[in-house]
Amino acid sequence: MLCRMSTSSPASPRTAASSPPLWRDRDYLLWFAGDTLADFGSSLRVFAMPLIAYAATGSLTTAGLVGTAGSIMSAVMTVPGGVVVDRVDRKRLIILGDLARAAIYGAAALAWRLGALTAPVLLAVAAASGACAGVFGLASNAMIKHVVPPDRYPSAQAANQARESVLSIASNPVGGALMSVCPAAPLLAEAAGHVLAAASIWRVRADTRPAIGPAPGAQGPGRPGPIAGARRACAETVEGWRWLAGRPFLLFLSLVFGLISIVGAGTYNAVVLDWSHDGLSAARIGALTMGSGAAMLAGAAGATWLSRRVRGGILLLASTAITAVGAAGFALVPSVPGRALLLVPFFCVVPIMNAVGGGYIMRLIPTGMFGRVGGALLLINLGLPAAAPWLAGRGLDVVGRAGTFWGFAALGALTLALMLASRRLRTLGLPSQWDAVDAAP
Repeated sequence: MLCRMSTSSPASPRTAASSPPLWRDRDYLLWFAGDTLADFGSSLRVFAMPLIAYAATGSLTTAGLVGTAGSIMSAVMTVPGGVVVDRVDRKRLIILGDLARAAIYGAAALAWRLGALTAPVLLAVAAASGACAGVFGLASNAMIKHVVPPDRYPSAQAANQARESVLSIASNPVGGALMSVCPAAPLLAEAAGHVLAAASIWRVRADTRPAIGPAPGAQGPGRPGPIAGARRACAETVEGWRWLAGRPFLLFLSLVFGLISIVGAGTYNAVVLDWSHDGLSAARIGALTMGSGAAMLAGAAGATWLSRRVRGGILLLASTAITAVGAAGFALVPSVPGRALLLVPFFCVVPIMNAVGGGYIMRLIPTGMFGRVGGALLLINLGLPAAAPWLAGRGLDVVGRAGTFWGFAALGALTLALMLASRRLRTLGLPSQWDAVDAAP
């Protein structure tokens, strides 16, 4: 994440001087609306899915495994997905992905209605949805490069975090209320959200093609055959990994971000599954977790201000320390209200870390390679925390609630130690200084 982007790789066809403010840009607003609609449906389903799985199977381990299956498939498919994103119009990919996920969750809702939503079916739904997220999800991130000027990337990331925070505030209680009416309702909500998102993205006018030259090995005009196409895809995948391999510090940051994501996602999943195991209703769990959304909103509101005034390294270290201490807090505080309060500082730092880290990554990856390099990074960033839901459920079954939370706290402490050992991370500066970072890997 900390290598200077080559000047031969333009970050965006637009510049800050020629672009209107984000909230006056039609294409950005359409993208933002579409992504919000899709995310709202997904947020309802993400909250409800482990509760649906636990209700259907009665096993905390299985409920966690459903989340892990989707995350693993998403992480694995980001690699071929990255190649696709760098070859195909990103707008078309987003629309196709939205429609595919709408079909998947519409079928899942029907399976519940027919009494066929068993553990294998839940795993298949999670895997199919994860595959779609891996193949098509990068297209939405890549599309930001076409509708946002480079110096606004941290602001765009902070806006995304604010959006996600608002959705989290609304989606948890709404998801719980929908589940109290019908467990399939959150699944239908996700399907509807993706259909509406596709309609919004379809109206974007910007040229969202990757804008890259001939792929490696291309010979002459015309379309390559299947074998040549496969070879080109492999060559492009290798090219993305080779670009990333030449920047070991970027790989290091991906590793530590993946580790701290395990701590955050695992701790949250353990809290929700433990409450469900104790007999709390989905509606009450949704109400109790509203604080996490409010905390993310507060963090997102301050993320842009902080990122422009406080060095990135300090923000990343402080956020990691708070996450590790928060995981330990859940082990020490057994009461339901106490844990609900602990969710507030635990989630407040998430948008700050994402705004700094995500904005920095976006600044550095060339537009034409965003899919391939982003896919490689997501394989790390999503592959590691993919184990978090299973670890949470399995930990509760085997070592109990206190042991599970202490385990995540220990992993957080290890991650903080790794970050403190890196001088380059500790000295990461403000966004205005990122372009001045030494180009050496």
